[in-house]
Amino acid sequence: MRNILQPEFEGYPRTRLNEKAIALEKGRFIEGVSSVPVLLKPLDSSEYKVKFKNEEVKNDVGAKAEDFIYMIDNSDGIKAAVMGHAPHWRNVSTFLDTSWTDTNGKPHYFFDVSTKGIGIVKSEVLEDYDYDTLKVSNEYDVNINLGHANKDDFFWMEDLVTFTQKLNSIGIRSELYWAIAEVDKISYNGELYDVADAKRQGLVHRSKDNNPYIGVRLLKSNHRIEDYSKKTSPDDKREMLLSVYDAFNKETTLTGRAFPQLDINNPEHQKIYFETVLTQHVQNLALLINNGLTYYHMHSSNLTLMGEIVDTAVVESVNINQTDQFQNFEEEYDTSARTDLYKGIRLGYLKDIRDCLTGIRSLFRSLNNDGYKVLNRDEAHSKIVATFNGIFDKEKMKIFDSETDVEKLLQVVEEISRRILVERETLPALKRNGIENWNLRSL
Repeated sequence: MRNILQPEFEGYPRTRLNEKAIALEKGRFIEGVSSVPVLLKPLDSSEYKVKFKNEEVKNDVGAKAEDFIYMIDNSDGIKAAVMGHAPHWRNVSTFLDTSWTDTNGKPHYFFDVSTKGIGIVKSEVLEDYDYDTLKVSNEYDVNINLGHANKDDFFWMEDLVTFTQKLNSIGIRSELYWAIAEVDKISYNGELYDVADAKRQGLVHRSKDNNPYIGVRLLKSNHRIEDYSKKTSPDDKREMLLSVYDAFNKETTLTGRAFPQLDINNPEHQKIYFETVLTQHVQNLALLINNGLTYYHMHSSNLTLMGEIVDTAVVESVNINQTDQFQNFEEEYDTSARTDLYKGIRLGYLKDIRDCLTGIRSLFRSLNNDGYKVLNRDEAHSKIVATFNGIFDKEKMKIFDSETDVEKLLQVVEEISRRILVERETLPALKRNGIENWNLRSL
């Protein structure tokens, strides 16, 4: 049992079985599903192999990344009583304050440890879920493990331990990976199986390379804009915001930034919160593009309520000029959809601009509808444009992507922001529609 205080949940006492190491953790919200605890078993060191690890992460309680390598295991007979806290479909979170200092000497602070790849969580909290209907391939026809992660979740251009350090070091508020491990277990229907047995039984795809991985990442908050906007319970939404405000205030104390300690009941503090998160997401957008990076999945489910981006394995480098900062993307993957130029701007940049600003609008609407004070639409639009223009470096763009028309890019940011925030227009998602459907007047 690791030495971190575990939360207690009313009506769900810890198991007293000594042979089980139990952790009751919080995870992401699932629409329409009530929150209850999840029963987890830390894996023995013989059941996993750490592939990548950030050895520079610090905390005050002696916790190690390996303490957070665990999977769902309800096989001790109390499965019917403890069904799982309702998070995202394969990750849970633990509150722990950690820090890491980048190569520039700047400290970064995190308050949430998220373990990704623990097994099917969503099905644990849905009644009468038919496991046999679960697919073993995703929307891109790539073989996946059910509720687990594989190597591609944590290694794209390079391993995410290295890559997320780079993102944070250039000023992008991002998840920071603490460790990535290959595991010899999978969790299926609340029970642990050896990978070899699971493959023989067809529980996971039999591909030789389809072995489960677990990632342990650090975040300021794992609550996403989508999570908040889709919640229907006022109490649940307030609880989520209280957690986020607590993280916000911790960061203020640790960094010494010029903010008061925010009170969720203070309208002026509510406005400070929204304006700050808006600014952070727009800065992330500008820095990604300025470094020749396309995210292509910058939608509200990957934008946190603390101004961070997550699931960064999908970030690609255009790397037209072959700079050393980010390695060129593997040629075996087709990246043409995002790197192709459309009237002087890469499709990936256009999609990221649209997705990010649509996510900000979602947060704007949700907070406003819930009675929290935010900027008005014109103010939000002006803040977006000023923030992007203020951080975007035209000369730097010549280094990382000399083929993009910078002036057109800035005009597009203004137009998309105005149309989404002020004119309340919804630009269709590029995954299902052509860019021509946007009718961009600035191009």
